[in-house]
Parts: sequence; C-alpha cells; structure tokens
Amino acid sequence: MKKSDRIIRKINRNINLFTWFCAFISFFCTLISVINLFDSYKTYRVEPYNREALDEDAFMCEMFLLREESFKDLSDDKKLHALQTLSDNETNRAGGNNYPKVVIRSLPDAYGQYSFKTNEIEIDDCFFHNATSRELVCVCLHEWHHWYTHQLSNAYLELPKEYQDMEAFAQYRIYSYEYQNYVRAEDDINLYRQQSVEADARSYAKRATDGYFALIEQYYNSIENSC
Repeated sequence: MKKSDRIIRKINRNINLFTWFCAFISFFCTLISVINLFDSYKTYRVEPYNREALDEDAFMCEMFLLREESFKDLSDDKKLHALQTLSDNETNRAGGNNYPKVVIRSLPDAYGQYSFKTNEIEIDDCFFHNATSRELVCVCLHEWHHWYTHQLSNAYLELPKEYQDMEAFAQYRIYSYEYQNYVRAEDDINLYRQQSVEADARSYAKRATDGYFALIEQYYNSIENSC
C-alpha cells in the first residue's frame, strides 16, 4: 500500500470519528432538553408569570381575581384575561414560547378542548357563564396540559428514528401514538378516559388547581394579616 493511501485512509477514519462525535453531541443535547421538559412537571409548583415581565405582586393581583368572591362579579373580558394569564404562566414555566390562546366558543359535547390546529384552548360558552372559578380553572389547566403533551409528542416525532425506541422516550411515544389514534368520548367513554393523554391531564389539572387556589389563599391571608 502506498504511503499516500495510508494517509488518505487515516484522514477518512478521523472524519468518520468526528462525524459520529458530532452526531452524539447533537443527540445528547436533544435528550437532555426533552427530559428536562418532562421532568419539570413531575412535581407541581407555581412560579410568577413573566410573559410581560410581571413581578410576583402583579401576577398575584391577577390571580386574586380567581377567588370566587371576586370572580363572580367580573366582566367576561376580565374573567377571560385571568384565565389567559393562568395559561401563560403555565407555558412560561414550561419553557415554551408557543403560547396557546384561551377563547370562548360553543362546544356541543365538551366543557373545553385544545385545538392543535389553531393553538387555542377552547372553553364552552355556556359552561363559561355558569361555572365557578375553580371549575373553569380546572378545565383550562386540563386543556393546557393537552397543549403540553402535544409539544412532547411533536418533540418525540422530530427525534431521529434510531432514538425513538429508547426507554427515555417511552412516555412521549405513548402520547404520540394516542394523539394519532385518539379515541373520542362519544365513541367509547371508557377507552377515552383510559388514554394517558386524558388521565394525565385530569390528574395534572386537579393537582395544579389545588396548588393555585392554595397559593392564592396563602397570599391573600398574608396580606390581611399584615394590615
């Protein structure tokens, strides 16, 4: 073998090693990013909303409107704004920037739904005008969680095929499959409720609703006691 051939083979080997190294670094960064996004929701916590650079006091003033004593006397626009602030806070702490819009629509078969086509959290008009603030918050958070799991599903589908079967992405794989084969309540209520995207949304909405209202009351009492 000529010396020049050996040099060329060595260069090609080095190029292949460098290519594999770059691919590994890219995959590792993607893995860490997606896992961090999912892990951020294993423990519920409330953090100040800062989409518009609101400080904690400004955020809590907006959240005070969700107290039933205040909420029942609000105009529709102010009620909707409070729910939007709530949704934006969730998106903000999830590290997202594709903020879903909360809208009021006539929904014949549901209190609420998330439309991934329009990126909107839709709340039924009749329910909006008759529900308590806690009920509306719970529905809003339930539908927001569908936004969140759609983001995880989309992130999973963007992974290289050779990584999609890894155990680290098992939950994202389930979300992706269920959204592609979604069972509606009117088709089979039991299968509908058993889907992970629905069971997880129900669980999260209850936990988060309790967390928000506990925080609101705690903050409210601290202000009263300081007066």
